[in-house]
Amino acid sequence: MKAAQTTITTHANFVVLLAAAGAGCLWLAYARSRTARRIQDAARSKTASAPQGRVELQGAAWPADDAALRAPSGEEVVYYTMKVEREETRGVGRNRHRVWVGVFEKTHSPDFLLVDATGVARVNARNASLDLAETRTRPWAGLGDLERQRVIALLDGRHIAGFPPSTSLFGLFSQKFRVVESEICVGSPLYAQGDFRTVEGGAEGVRVRGLTAFHRQFFDAAAREARKPGDALGNGDDVPSASALRSVMLMAAKMARESGAAPNATEAEFPVSGRLGSAGEQPLMLADRYEEYLVAEKSRGNVLLAIAGLAALAAAAYVGSLTAAAP
Repeated sequence: MKAAQTTITTHANFVVLLAAAGAGCLWLAYARSRTARRIQDAARSKTASAPQGRVELQGAAWPADDAALRAPSGEEVVYYTMKVEREETRGVGRNRHRVWVGVFEKTHSPDFLLVDATGVARVNARNASLDLAETRTRPWAGLGDLERQRVIALLDGRHIAGFPPSTSLFGLFSQKFRVVESEICVGSPLYAQGDFRTVEGGAEGVRVRGLTAFHRQFFDAAAREARKPGDALGNGDDVPSASALRSVMLMAAKMARESGAAPNATEAEFPVSGRLGSAGEQPLMLADRYEEYLVAEKSRGNVLLAIAGLAALAAAAYVGSLTAAAP
């Protein structure tokens, strides 16, 4: 009798897992499709002529002044989050397991610039909904000495028990830590959808190190359009992948920032057309990919996800019926 009850309980748990997995797949397919439709339905604006209210802008990310945070990786960033997590043991006996617990979190989110062919807009990324291509999770032991120093500097003097872990005896008896990071780098392609407000009290202009050279490479000011990726990268009609385009833009930004630091470097003034941010219950949406890549990514595989979800729900119903019919 007890064995039968155990079997029934096991089947019931399996049904719950199948149902949860099926519902999760269906929800993910729906959410991805909805995001793709919302992006496609929004009308693209340029910073110089964007109307007041909800707009869609696309360009590149740039710091609002000559200073920019340097992430532990060495990249200059306009937005950065870092979590330090510690591995801990939870439970006892057969329920004993290892989990990662967050012990520190830091967000660097100053106002930065979205640059397009017609000018720039100031972006307030606080409370934004971010869709970033990559989140890095790296064990502390895998970081170089300079990266470790930069992570410790970002703690702002905060004391964390056991951190940084000792390296004696190869750290065998030290607690394990890992660092989880996400960022928007200087020069990154940027898609934004949010509330736009024009600058009040007269025109505003900015001169920022390296922006002139970078802008000339990726934007055609006379045509008021972004250059085609093939033209900007010098590879003709070839269409780069999202990751390849981002890598080249980051490298170009790094070179422009370095050349802009020369004593004889001069920078053009770029007009600030307005400010972009969240409004009410509508958060600013930011992604570090251009629209065409973002839409393709959100549209890819949704049919398979929906089929998998329906199959899991059907399997849950079938197993559930067998369990209910069992004596």
